[in-house]
Amino acid sequence: MQRTTTDPDELVESLPDRFRADVARLDAELSRVFAGHSRVAWEGVFWGGSEQRIIGYGDMVDVRPRRDPVEWFVVGLAAQQDSVSVYVNAVEDGQYLAERHAHELGGAKVGKSVISFRSLDDVDLDVLLDLAARAAAQVDPAPPPTGRVEVTDVGRDLVLERTFHAPADDVWSSLTDPERLAGWFGVLDGDLRPGATVQVRLIAEEGEPLEEINVLACDPPRSFSIDQGGWRLDVTVTRQRVRTTGVELRHHLGRDDDPGDIGPGWEFYLDRFVASRGGPPAKPFEVYLETLREHYAGQAPGAVTAPREA
Repeated sequence: MQRTTTDPDELVESLPDRFRADVARLDAELSRVFAGHSRVAWEGVFWGGSEQRIIGYGDMVDVRPRRDPVEWFVVGLAAQQDSVSVYVNAVEDGQYLAERHAHELGGAKVGKSVISFRSLDDVDLDVLLDLAARAAAQVDPAPPPTGRVEVTDVGRDLVLERTFHAPADDVWSSLTDPERLAGWFGVLDGDLRPGATVQVRLIAEEGEPLEEINVLACDPPRSFSIDQGGWRLDVTVTRQRVRTTGVELRHHLGRDDDPGDIGPGWEFYLDRFVASRGGPPAKPFEVYLETLREHYAGQAPGAVTAPREA
């Protein structure tokens, strides 16, 4: 079995009617849990000799006694002839997570690393997603850098992106609805309408400071531009594929702005955004500052790093 270029969305759409809806829902949930990790199709002969088509989330190296190490997925999702299977390739205290928590998974059939069920009604979804999140945490010890510096006609832009397997309207709501915004960014007082001035209490900052934001433009559900304490920011929401939405944050850097001081903070907040939508929790801000400052500080004008799917 190996990675292929098959689009996972197309794989889901090709499934039989009896499983397509459940697999599509699980795919969306697992994509949120594994935001920032790979999501690719694996196809070929699986262990035991059967032909399989699996959506794999995350990357790992499987090391087995007397065998060569192989690249593998952390969690896999597949439709079988008469069931749906979720493979969780993670261990805690010497025991596979699925096996260890089998008694919590409802009516699902559980092996050492596989959880199988005929319908989502047969499995405790919250427990299943918690096991997936634990598996994701094992292969994500430090946040990777995802941003880049671009040269424009008027200066430099710091650009960061995330991709969500969700409708654009829902992603826009997570960015602008005061109740949802309070779960990851801050408590908003005011309306995001062009020309408005609003206040936001930054809940993730020490002392929860109050900042003033000037709304320069707002075009729901596509984009908005703001001035936050002298920082000019553009946020764009774009539908990319079926059930896939991209978010781009563009910070227009001043002449004296150091990306090494700014980039880690936006990585921190975007990971909080991902977590608010069911993805893995963000790490403490200090981790981002310590591990990512050098990357961003080293981005001279014009240096560009590849964007990453989230």
